[in-house]
Amino acid sequence: MIPARPTRWAQCLFYPYLGWLMRTHLRRLALCPPLPSMPEDLAWFWIANHNTWWDGFCLAMLNRRLFRRPLYLLMLEEQLRRFWFFRLLGAYGVRRHDGGDARRVLRYTAELLAQRPPPVVIWFPQGELVPYGSPIRFASGIELLLRMLRTPVWLQIVGMYPLLWAHMRPEFFVRFGPGWLIEPGSAAPTKAELEVALQHTLDALAQGVRSGMELRTVLEGRRSPHE
Repeated sequence: MIPARPTRWAQCLFYPYLGWLMRTHLRRLALCPPLPSMPEDLAWFWIANHNTWWDGFCLAMLNRRLFRRPLYLLMLEEQLRRFWFFRLLGAYGVRRHDGGDARRVLRYTAELLAQRPPPVVIWFPQGELVPYGSPIRFASGIELLLRMLRTPVWLQIVGMYPLLWAHMRPEFFVRFGPGWLIEPGSAAPTKAELEVALQHTLDALAQGVRSGMELRTVLEGRRSPHE
């Protein structure tokens, strides 16, 4: 396991660069309403689908623009060793197919979720990049983590819909699905229930985008030449 080492100077350097990168390569990042009521005094644990290289960056920018919470994001250790700078932004790493390391990551995540001020911790529980539209299947561990929590936490489903359709550059749409207050020692959603909740969120998001529902632009990118 590689722990996170977030620093303010790294964030001050990185987020302006990320904004430029996203404005250059994306058409836009947009949020599908409504915005959920997530308790301000609790840590937020976001679980999201993982279909593109941009996913973590989009959620980091969403947090930066709308919430400005301390952010932690779980990624594979092999990738974090290559891109070590992400540790300074809040990324921490898990070793693939190592049960002992996975347990250390679960304990570490529970510690992050108990921090003050309360952070947002982001997981992609599919465990790897999968094509959009694939059946939602989570890797093991999330149920055990919810049983390990030492403080109340807000668990939030986040669906992301990447779309390359009417524009030269891709658009990314985000929708917040159902959320749960997780109390230590109390019943929590099962892995299967969370998989279903994320699938329903993605279905509603795709339907809303295709039907032309009103969206909130978080970041505006470059327009295509034909616009």
